[in-house]
Amino acid sequence: AGDVVELVNLGGQVVARGVVAFDADELPALIGRSSHELPAEQRREVVHADDLVPLRRT
Repeated sequence: AGDVVELVNLGGQVVARGVVAFDADELPALIGRSSHELPAEQRREVVHADDLVPLRRT
């Protein structure tokens, strides 16, 4: 949590960078689950839009 990560598209191209809200060991248990299935303290975005910088395509 708190690290800057690169977000990539299906082609592996970096499309954005952002600050992640979870520790790496927390994420596997969240993948594929709906927010209503999660405890209240885990109902947040992995990377919030306020902490996201989209990158321009060149």
